[in-house]
Amino acid sequence: MEKEEIRAADFSTEAEMLKVLGHPVRLKIVVGLTANACCVKDIWECMDLPQPVVSQHLAVLKSRGVVEAKREGKKMLYSVCSPFAKKVARSLVSSMG
Repeated sequence: MEKEEIRAADFSTEAEMLKVLGHPVRLKIVVGLTANACCVKDIWECMDLPQPVVSQHLAVLKSRGVVEAKREGKKMLYSVCSPFAKKVARSLVSSMG
């Protein structure tokens, strides 16, 4: 990006997305969901967190357009639908080694 492009850029959408991803639990959820879609039970078991905590964070992520839920039989499968969130998650994973 050149100086003029940076000055002209607003970055408000990106800043809001970073705020949503700024919570460690939400960030872990997004990183995990970039690999595969999962149901709430799989997420809370994998993260060793209470189901209500995971559901609350998923609700925030869903309301902000980071994840989406699709019904598969009796389960709701969550996956990352935000290209920006996917890029952030992939960047974090690749920077961790």
